[in-house]
Amino acid sequence: MTENLDTLSSARTALAKEQQRLRDEIAAFESFVKRIDDLQPESEHSEHPNLTPAMNITTTSNSTIPLEKIKGIYHDEIFSVEHWKQSYEDTEILESMTEEFGRDIVSALTTQGISWTLFVQGQLRNAGRKSAETRRNTLSLLSEEASQLQSLYKNLAKITEEFAQIEKPENTFDDRTTQLEQLTSRLDTLAYEYQLYLQQRSKSNSIYLKRLIYSELSTTYPGLTTLGVVRSHLDTLQEKHWKGEL
Repeated sequence: MTENLDTLSSARTALAKEQQRLRDEIAAFESFVKRIDDLQPESEHSEHPNLTPAMNITTTSNSTIPLEKIKGIYHDEIFSVEHWKQSYEDTEILESMTEEFGRDIVSALTTQGISWTLFVQGQLRNAGRKSAETRRNTLSLLSEEASQLQSLYKNLAKITEEFAQIEKPENTFDDRTTQLEQLTSRLDTLAYEYQLYLQQRSKSNSIYLKRLIYSELSTTYPGLTTLGVVRSHLDTLQEKHWKGEL
C-alpha cells in the first residue's frame, strides 16, 4: 500500500534536499562573516566629506578597502557551495553581493575614496549575518513542514497497512464494519488537523513551498493529495464491503 504515499514521500525528499542546501548556505555565510572579521581596519578615523548622511561612514585615513580580498573571500565561501557552483559560474561576484547584501553595501565597498573602517566592516558583517539569518528562518519553516509531513506519513502508513487486514477472509461482516468505521474516523481527524495546519501557515510561506519546493511534484499540496488518495482507497473498500465483495 506504500504506493498510496508516493507523493508524500517525494515531498519529504524535496524538503530534506532543500533543508540541506540551506544548512550549507548558512555555513557559507557564517564563514564569510568570520573571515571579514579578520580584515581589521586601521584605528585612526576621520569623516569622509562626500558620503551621504544616510551612509554616515567614518573613514580611515590610511586604510583602503581590501576589495579584492573581500571578493576572494566571497568567492571562496559563497561560490564554493556545491549547489551554487554551476548557477554562479557566469555571475559576477559584485552582482551576487548586490543581490545578497544590497546596493548600498556594494556601493560603499567600490566607491573610490571610502576607507576600510570599523563602520564599513560592521555593515558588511551585518549584511552577511542577515543573509544567514534569513536562511535560518526559512529552515525553521521547512522543519515545521517536514515535521507535519512526517507525522502525516506515519499515520497514513498505519491506516493503509490496515487496509490489507480488512480484506482478510477470516473477518466477519461486523468486524469489517467496525474496522472501516474506525479507519474513517481516524482519517477524518488527520484531514481536519492537517487542514488546520495549512490554514495557520502564512500565505507567503505557502507560496514559497509551492513554487520552490513542490514545483516539480505532481501536486503543490502533497499532504492534501495523499489524504485524498487514501480516502479514495478507503471509499473503495467501503463500497466493496457493503456490496459483500470482500
